[in-house]
Amino acid sequence: MSIDTRVKSDAVVFGDWEIDIPIGDGSHGRTVVYRLKRIRGGQTEYSALKAIPLTEEYGIWEELPTKQQNSYGEMLFKKTTSAKSEIAAMEELRGHPNVVRYLDHTFIDWNHEGCFGRDLYIQMELLKDLRREITDRGGLSENEIIKIGCDICKALIHCHSKGIIHRDIKPDNIFCDGEGNFKLGDFGISKILEDPVHGYAGTGVGTFAYLPAEQLKCRYNKLVDIYSLGLVLYELSNNNRLP
Repeated sequence: MSIDTRVKSDAVVFGDWEIDIPIGDGSHGRTVVYRLKRIRGGQTEYSALKAIPLTEEYGIWEELPTKQQNSYGEMLFKKTTSAKSEIAAMEELRGHPNVVRYLDHTFIDWNHEGCFGRDLYIQMELLKDLRREITDRGGLSENEIIKIGCDICKALIHCHSKGIIHRDIKPDNIFCDGEGNFKLGDFGISKILEDPVHGYAGTGVGTFAYLPAEQLKCRYNKLVDIYSLGLVLYELSNNNRLP
């Protein structure tokens, strides 16, 4: 049972928000994004739902050996704790005009025809991604590219002031609102910077084309975000071609 099928089966989430239409996916198709809608006072409101599968196991829970149940419980705890890092980052940054606004979240435990698991649903403001915005505009002017750079720099200043490095700055994680403001989103691999001076030692995750060498070597600090943003601006200024 795919994450897409599970989302569609829920119909209504976060109280009175209805599952509307799919608007994107990520993480090699494992994560899906849907538009949500609700009607209040005769007005239709929209938001976005990001659905992330945390675990998926096969078998009937009641028939699993105790050792296997315990092992699953440990894995579930670890993955849930890890997933909360994205939520914590979005809560910490909530309210900044250049960061995608987090609204709510919930964990969904499911059990269906011999498999079971847990999904994370995150509700966010509904925005247009940068690549779609470029298509709709028929390209970007120099001033518009400068605007993107300034807006995302403001977002990064705020992130870094909170000790958060994003680690995956790329066009797919930049969004635009209806007023022409650009916002940074998708904090799925963000990290609280353990040592602001010497940096963070850990896995070099991110999107390869936008990574600096030190991030690949797993020893880096907040400057990796500046490097990646520089590559994004180069790409936008060079007919969508990277170096």
